[in-house]
Amino acid sequence: MAIEIITKPKIKIPKGIIILLVFGVLALLIAVAVYFYINILSNDLKNQIAEKEGNLAKTDEERNLEEYVNSQQARISNFASLLSAHKKEFNVFMAIEALTHPNVQFLSFNFSIESYEVLLAGKAKSFLVLGQQIAILQKETAIKNLDFSGMSINSEGGVNFNLKITLDTAIFQ
Repeated sequence: MAIEIITKPKIKIPKGIIILLVFGVLALLIAVAVYFYINILSNDLKNQIAEKEGNLAKTDEERNLEEYVNSQQARISNFASLLSAHKKEFNVFMAIEALTHPNVQFLSFNFSIESYEVLLAGKAKSFLVLGQQIAILQKETAIKNLDFSGMSINSEGGVNFNLKITLDTAIFQ
């Protein structure tokens, strides 16, 4: 057996390939680092967007409150239209109050909006006061017709009576 000592010649790698290999590995490391950086940044932006959308989205409580406010607003507008219609009918009370003699008291009041008739039952302190009350009502231009009936003397010495008044439609405007 022969021992041969042969020295193998060293393979020389050209410097250009070494430089290219170093730059390639560095570029690969930089690309991997940039990939992870962009991935982390993207996740942070997604979290921020979800948080902002969560702030913008209405909670159930806010939605329920909004529905309640809208229903109350509808009820208020309905009430306002109803109230405006009753203001015209309220003019009847103001007119009767303004035309009532101080010594006359009305005990019952019935009003028919369809026929514009007011049925009143009342009492006066005396026949003179009753005559003055009828004169006041006859002078009023808003009264179309006045029917007087059911006159009687009460236990206190006053006069009980019934009136049927037909009103002009102008009082309701």
